[in-house]
Amino acid sequence: MFRWVELGIEANLSIDYPAFILGNGPRLPPLTGLERRFTVGVNRILKTGFVPTVILWVDRSVYRENAEAIDTSDALQVCDRSMVNRHQHIGLHLWAGDDARKHVSEPTILCCDGNTGCCAARWALALGCPIVYLLGMEAEYEGERTNFYGVNPWHHRTPDTEPTLAVMRRELERLLKDGGSRVRPVGGTVELADILATTADVDQQSLRLRLRQAVAAE
Repeated sequence: MFRWVELGIEANLSIDYPAFILGNGPRLPPLTGLERRFTVGVNRILKTGFVPTVILWVDRSVYRENAEAIDTSDALQVCDRSMVNRHQHIGLHLWAGDDARKHVSEPTILCCDGNTGCCAARWALALGCPIVYLLGMEAEYEGERTNFYGVNPWHHRTPDTEPTLAVMRRELERLLKDGGSRVRPVGGTVELADILATTADVDQQSLRLRLRQAVAAE
C-alpha cells in the first residue's frame, strides 16, 4: 500500500481542498462548475476547452501534439522531469513501470504504472488533499472510443490493445484499494453537482502559486 505524505503548513504546504482528477475517459461529464475547484487534468484535457488548476502529463506525445495549447494555458504545467520543454514546465521525478510499485508518491515525485489519471490522483493525495474525486477515469471502450475526444489512435480496437486497457484497469483498482475512503469515483453530472454544492471555492491564482512554490522547491 502507498504511504500518503501530508506536509505541514509551516514545513512546506498542505492542500486541504478536495481534488478533482479529470481523466480522458469517454464518459467524462461536462466540467461546468469546476472552474473554482482544485482540478488536475491529465494528458489531452485541454481539448475539452476547460482549463484545470494543473495539467499533468508523463507521455511525450501529449506535449508534442498539444504544445501550443499547453504553453499558452493558465494551468500549472506539471510533467515528468525528462519532458520539460519550457521554463514554465515543472518537471518532477518519475518512477514508472515496475519501479513505481517500489516507491511512494510525494509532492516532488510521480508514480505511474500505466494510468496517468491514477498517477495524478496519487500525487494529489501526497499533497495532502483530504479526498480525491475521479472523473472520466473509465478504462474501457464506449463504441469505438476510449476517450472523450473520439477514436484514440493509440487504442485501435484489436486484441493487441486489450492488455493496455487491462493495465489501466488494474491501476485504477489499486488506487481505489490503496486510497480507501479518500478516493471516490464520480458517476455523472448529477452526482458531480451534488458534490460541488458542498465544496468551497478556491482562488486559482493563489493555489497555483502555492503549488509551484511547493513542488518546484528542489
